[in-house]
Amino acid sequence: MQKSDETIAERVMQVITEKFAGSFTVKNLRYWYTVKYGEISSRRIFLVIDQLEADGILRRSETHVNKVRFMRPPAPEKEPALPATE
Repeated sequence: MQKSDETIAERVMQVITEKFAGSFTVKNLRYWYTVKYGEISSRRIFLVIDQLEADGILRRSETHVNKVRFMRPPAPEKEPALPATE
């Protein structure tokens, strides 16, 4: 990614963490990005989303192209409880 793309990706992640709890649409993301940082093209948003999806941070819906889910890191697995000895 270019320097400007990295900055845009950081800003996109900032907007996502501030405004959305889980899933969101690209239209809403573009709106809130524009409110906070200024105009951005849909093409640029999609390029950044593609990169974040490749990094495993976001996942696009399989049924709705414009719906995106923010992937939270998986919860650490608990160690299995030891059986009680009598």
